[in-house]
Amino acid sequence: MNRREFLGAASAAAIAPSFQAIAAEPQRPVKPFEIGLVIVPYSAPEEKIKVLRDLGQAFFGWQAPNGYPQLGAAWVNTGGMLSRWNTAFALAEGRIKGVRADLHSLTSPDLHTAGALVDALGAALLHAPLPAPARTALIEYASDGVGESATLDQAALGHRLPDLVGLILASPAFQTH
Repeated sequence: MNRREFLGAASAAAIAPSFQAIAAEPQRPVKPFEIGLVIVPYSAPEEKIKVLRDLGQAFFGWQAPNGYPQLGAAWVNTGGMLSRWNTAFALAEGRIKGVRADLHSLTSPDLHTAGALVDALGAALLHAPLPAPARTALIEYASDGVGESATLDQAALGHRLPDLVGLILASPAFQTH
């Protein structure tokens, strides 16, 4: 299984069922404007506008006088979720113009196992532990199926780090509050 096949399978198996449940209150998806504020704070204004438009919440794009909807059902749809995932991976892979994320600052140089790496990234990005099913799937990917005690060298870390950050940013744990 190559990288793209794994990411597709992981998204379908681990992430998609969770998103079906987030349309119900009290847990609601983070609105695109909130995502834009969090992940693109230092980019040029035109890049922020592009990211927000791509996520479905363009400035002054809602005709009703009460602003964009707060309900989860308004934001949980195929196009919206795909845009969120694409934005998460674009950020993690350094493809957003004017934004450079130092992914290595999210980890410690003494992290040598897949489990420790996934736990550190989850804590840094979510400020909470990853849900068990997501943690298991991410460790499986990071370790190439060996398990959480698998040792990662610098080459493996450099290859896996953007993918892991993108998967966490695209996960229900990051996309809801």
